[in-house]
Amino acid sequence: MFEKSVFENLKSTRDRAYQAVRFAREEKDRSGKELSKIREKLNDVWAKVDSAKNKKNQEWNLISSVQTQIDREWEVYKDLKNSTSRDIDYVKSQQEHYHEESQRLFKQASDAYNYGDKSMAPYYSAQAKEARENRNYWSGEVRRLIDYTRSIQKPTNSVNRTAFNVARDELYRAKEEYSKIKQEFDEAKEIHENNLNNFNRCKDELGQAKKAVDDYRIAGQKESERIKTENDNRWAELERIAQEAELKYAEKGRRLQYSEGSISVEVKSGYDRRHHCVTTDILVIDHTPEKGRHLHLVIDEDGKEIYRHTKNNKHRI
Repeated sequence: MFEKSVFENLKSTRDRAYQAVRFAREEKDRSGKELSKIREKLNDVWAKVDSAKNKKNQEWNLISSVQTQIDREWEVYKDLKNSTSRDIDYVKSQQEHYHEESQRLFKQASDAYNYGDKSMAPYYSAQAKEARENRNYWSGEVRRLIDYTRSIQKPTNSVNRTAFNVARDELYRAKEEYSKIKQEFDEAKEIHENNLNNFNRCKDELGQAKKAVDDYRIAGQKESERIKTENDNRWAELERIAQEAELKYAEKGRRLQYSEGSISVEVKSGYDRRHHCVTTDILVIDHTPEKGRHLHLVIDEDGKEIYRHTKNNKHRI
């Protein structure tokens, strides 16, 4: 059975659900805007991180390139030192050879002059002098090569890392800033997701509340239609009964039941559809010309007055 109090309670629940959805939507939109602002900041800082990373990589590639060049210079330096060292070893061996040769020939010249064939002494002496000149030549080459070796400059061992260190520190600061904003973003995202879930829950509750109102209204309408149909059927049945009663009890004209002087009483039987009862219709007429009054009464089968009418006065019971 449709009850207005129940229907009003359902509508109140629906209205509260509307308010909850509106509030949840406002919270969702607010947290969504805040999340978008932080996301923009996060993207900006990530761009700084990416730029700093590229700068650091560029500086590192430059350092690597310089280091490769230094390594090549060291290879050249070592090859030149080794080659010069071999040349010095060879020149020293020649110096020692001619030194020993000059010593041997000078001894032969001395021996020839003192103990042997004196005519060979000048020959050995000349050979010794030639060997000594060759020794002196190679001694000069040794000194020249040693001086040359000492003049060879060593390549640098250090690479200027200042620009790389600056880029590395900038990347570190950018990552720290990104990490801080990322934490803010994660917190804002969690809040927004909770608000979104709450908004969806409120929408579901509103949908259920609206459905409850609609279902109850429809049920009430169906109940009203059922009652109306029953009433229509009942009134149709009453109408049928009334028609049968009219045919059975109603008279077409009034019968004079009483008359005295200027007063006459006329009656007829009938059927009242409003009260669904057999009636007696009574008309009391005063035929006096000056008065011209009449009384019209209708009583049911139990004698109860259900209609009264006089001139300038009409009363229904």
